[in-house]
Amino acid sequence: MQTKTLIQSLIPFWSLIEREISRTKRVIGQAIIAPLVTASLYIFIFGYILGPSIKSIEGISYMSFVFPGIFAMNLIISVFAATSFSTFFMKFQKTIEDFLTLPMSYLELVLSLVISGIFRGLAITLSISFVAIAFGVNSIIHPFLLLFYVLFISFLFGLLGIIAGI
Repeated sequence: MQTKTLIQSLIPFWSLIEREISRTKRVIGQAIIAPLVTASLYIFIFGYILGPSIKSIEGISYMSFVFPGIFAMNLIISVFAATSFSTFFMKFQKTIEDFLTLPMSYLELVLSLVISGIFRGLAITLSISFVAIAFGVNSIIHPFLLLFYVLFISFLFGLLGIIAGI
């Protein structure tokens, strides 16, 4: 009997990640563009319309103060929606039974859904960051700490999305 190599054992895992990422690419309008437009409207309304009437908060402009909340809101919604919708739709189509019989562990199945949700969340937050720079939000002081929190929040809400989808 031949022993599986590490690469052969990871083929189903990477295939599921690729499947979910390709699904995100197919619905790019609702996956990336809609949250980008929503965040742009929030930044425009709170930053340019309400912002000048509100004094700076400890030396920080109101737009720079509000932006982290808009950033986090879009990250949480996108990751949660991606994983919960994938799980729910697999249940609805009755394909979850097929996925549960794949020669892979349940941990790999869950991690593939979470990683694809993280990919979607990172794509949205990266695009929102470009919009924020265009609207004049201050620079990021601790980029590695921000990346850690983005990945941690994405992982946590990806798992919560799977639980909600089940």
